[in-house]
Amino acid sequence: GYQFKDKENNEVVIYSKISVIENLLEAYNELSLDVIERRTGRNEEINYSKIDRYLHHAIYLEDDITYIGEMDLPRHFLHYESANLIDLFCFILYELGIELEQEIDSRVEELSYRFKEQNLAYDQSLFNEETFDTTIVALKDSLDDIDKVTAYKDEDYWVLYEAIESFLYGELDMENTHEDGVFWGISNFYQIWEDMCNSYSFDKFNVIYADTNIIFDGKQVANHSVGGYQLFKIEEFENPFFIKFRDKKRWIRPDLVHRVEEGTRILEKSIEINITNKHNNRIDFNVYLNDKSEKKIYLLFCRKLKTALNSRKIHGARVIDGNTFKNFPESELQNQKTKLIKSIGNARTSYFILDWKYIDNYKVYNRKLNTDISKQLCYESSLHQYKNVTDIESQFIV
Repeated sequence: GYQFKDKENNEVVIYSKISVIENLLEAYNELSLDVIERRTGRNEEINYSKIDRYLHHAIYLEDDITYIGEMDLPRHFLHYESANLIDLFCFILYELGIELEQEIDSRVEELSYRFKEQNLAYDQSLFNEETFDTTIVALKDSLDDIDKVTAYKDEDYWVLYEAIESFLYGELDMENTHEDGVFWGISNFYQIWEDMCNSYSFDKFNVIYADTNIIFDGKQVANHSVGGYQLFKIEEFENPFFIKFRDKKRWIRPDLVHRVEEGTRILEKSIEINITNKHNNRIDFNVYLNDKSEKKIYLLFCRKLKTALNSRKIHGARVIDGNTFKNFPESELQNQKTKLIKSIGNARTSYFILDWKYIDNYKVYNRKLNTDISKQLCYESSLHQYKNVTDIESQFIV
């Protein structure tokens, strides 16, 4: 990566190897660890220009006829002991896997160790601050040597070679910074942090408003525009976040708002649903009691699930020990949860206004923090006027 300071003296990290790392992983997914090499082996084809060299191996027949069954000629064959290019590839893959905390195939690890043992010092690594430069130089030299001595270069060879070459020689192209995949930057990581928080919220909460246009479930979430900004808002939620002055609205934008119906809150407090297996549209799960004071809700929910199995005669589904369900339709589980929530009651709805914070120490008093708290109070006041909402909670996610 590369580092510099922006105009606000924030540290900016530029990562120029994101696309080449993807190339390496794609190459690993597409290819096996076998490689075709050009070797000399016995070949049933006969080269008549060299027949004089094999007369001592010939079988002499009647009428002065000689028979030669095979010659030692160059041939292509699959070599299952990986060549040096594969070893080099596996070394880079292994180093990336360790750094990214990914599971590593034992064969990749074995070949990585073999390459390091033959070509590098024990302390050399792609992610060692002191040996990074010398490691890259050594890998470039190895790639160059391999390319010089490899006689047979098929399509698989070039897939690996180009992936390794782009990783080792990839540079930051400041002349084409607008192109996709050249580099991307992070200023204090706050943008990535906000996207992570938004993605988590869309997955876990009932989001009704969000100042974001992230891609979630394969599509951009923004469906509304306010003051030139793209944001997400459910259709029935009338945007209350504005300050009106002289008949003009000035829009304000909280990071995210989600709501929780009282029935949902009680259900989540009472029971826990632990999904143990998924297959197509069916699931295996256990229902556990979280709060002993809500045992009636727990028993009611388990009874409703069993009743659904019996009344609908769901083929293949069954219940074990009263709280373990096998091969249960996922849609039916959601249906029973919805019915129970309605039976508990939705008279009270809680709203949560979330503000994403990427700061070193939230407890340190400063002017910006004071301003952020004032903004949250404005958000609460605006939401309070929306259909007389009373149950509002502000949260800073640090």
